[in-house]
Amino acid sequence: MRDVEPVDALLRVFTNLDSLQKQLITERERLQQDAEDKVFDIVTSVNETEDKLSRLLDRISEAIAQLSKDAEGWLSCIEADLNKEDSMYYQAMSKLETQLCLQAEVLRIVQMKVIFPKPLPPEISVAWSQMEDILVRSQSGNGSELDVLFLQNTSAKILKLALESVDV
Repeated sequence: MRDVEPVDALLRVFTNLDSLQKQLITERERLQQDAEDKVFDIVTSVNETEDKLSRLLDRISEAIAQLSKDAEGWLSCIEADLNKEDSMYYQAMSKLETQLCLQAEVLRIVQMKVIFPKPLPPEISVAWSQMEDILVRSQSGNGSELDVLFLQNTSAKILKLALESVDV
């Protein structure tokens, strides 16, 4: 029997080894399945995060596009306002320049009227009444460049008449 005991012991060792091998295989399969499940969960989570980021980037792009569109609109409005203000400024400056020219011509005619001998010749009297009409218009801010040209022409005529009337 002694011969049987080592064989039985060996059989038990092999049985235990076989059982341990099966446990190892089962544990390895379980660990492998757990690892695959975790990898799947991670990949799924990464894909979901990627989808969320993609949607977020799309919304950000849309927001940037809308802001850009709004900014263009604002800039157009600002530019239109500036152009309007520039136009108004240049109109005001032109009007002021016209008024100054009118005043200068009126002053020149008045100076010539003062130095002109009395009574005034009829041409000068007519020009003087027209000049007074222009002066009234210019004081109300309605003078024009044509008025300036008329006054320049009138002052030239008066100066010519004044020079002709002076005895040398």
